[in-house]
Amino acid sequence: GAALASADAAAARKAAGESLPASAVRTIADTEVDTLLQTALQQGEVLATCVLFTEKASPPPLFRALALHFERAFAFAMVPGASPAALARFQLSKLPSLLCLWAEGAPAADGQLTMQGAKYDDDAGPLAFAPLGMFLANLAEQRGGPGWADKRAPAREGDAPGRGAFG
Repeated sequence: GAALASADAAAARKAAGESLPASAVRTIADTEVDTLLQTALQQGEVLATCVLFTEKASPPPLFRALALHFERAFAFAMVPGASPAALARFQLSKLPSLLCLWAEGAPAADGQLTMQGAKYDDDAGPLAFAPLGMFLANLAEQRGGPGWADKRAPAREGDAPGRGAFG
């Protein structure tokens, strides 16, 4: 009875999560984070780039769902198997960790950008859609002003989902 229904529900959730397209999340090496940020910032289409540092080899369903939900506000990427040096550089103490990065102010004379960031703190809640969604919605409001948290794809008629800074 109840155990079978619970197993069926779990299987349905897993199938639904796996059916989410991964196209909204770009998989990169930890050495490519700077290049990714430069590309996203030059295109100017997003408020920040959200990078998931994880041990997983492919984007988890939760991250794919967030990427689809917020794809007009943020670019999404994941770094599988980040090196200890990369974790130290971005001041991350464990995997998985979510870090959202953006440029602050105009580029310096040498073209370098001053980067700012916000890290999701698990004290705000577990790595689940509701607390992560609130974190991203709050960040969108702070970075872009009222209404940015509601900018979801497709933004214009004819736009294909999965398009954005890396489309």
